[in-house]
Amino acid sequence: MMALEFGYVNPIEMLHQISRDQLYDWMAYYQIQPFGDQRRDMRSAQVAASMAGGKPIDFMLFLEAEEGDSEIESIASLFQ
Repeated sequence: MMALEFGYVNPIEMLHQISRDQLYDWMAYYQIQPFGDQRRDMRSAQVAASMAGGKPIDFMLFLEAEEGDSEIESIASLFQ
């Protein structure tokens, strides 16, 4: 997914063009400031929830949260 964010179709090609230090820097940055489609969708869900009422997870149509799905719940809790 990181390769697509940087405009590479092939992750192997990206790895050949950046250094190990650059990759580790981007991985560390992602831990602090996540990026990508899922993060953008969550931000949009937060806006929709604030306008229409409800929780952001209610507007994440592609996610089907199962009872006790801690990963989805932890992402959603960031925006409550």
